[in-house]
Amino acid sequence: MLTDASACGGEVIQKRLARWALACPQVMAVMDNKSADADAQAKACWSLVNLACSAQDNQAKIAALGGIPRIIAALTAHPHHEELQREACKCLYFLSLLPRNRVRIADAGGIEKLISIIIAYSDRPCVKILEQVCMRVLV
Repeated sequence: MLTDASACGGEVIQKRLARWALACPQVMAVMDNKSADADAQAKACWSLVNLACSAQDNQAKIAALGGIPRIIAALTAHPHHEELQREACKCLYFLSLLPRNRVRIADAGGIEKLISIIIAYSDRPCVKILEQVCMRVLV
């Protein structure tokens, strides 16, 4: 996964990252307009994962645009949609790499939500990432 455009070395990568960053408000609009559609929410979270894992600027932008409460709302609204749960949790993981986003996740009720998912999906291998997010936010 990419952490910084400069680490990839290439103008093509940097242009792609810039285009992805422009997509962020559009993804937020999908999350708002299709909140009842679990598949649309899962795809939106997948898009946010790709944005969040590509650059710290994107992690900050997603949070600044209100992405964290939207992600947690999607987790809450669709507790039995495993793909959505997985993608949303991955997104929270990448967003939690920024210290100020950890506070935002906690303030939005993310700790409680992640703990409930850890309990519900305790038999799944992806639970380790949730535990990492919780520990990062709690520290």
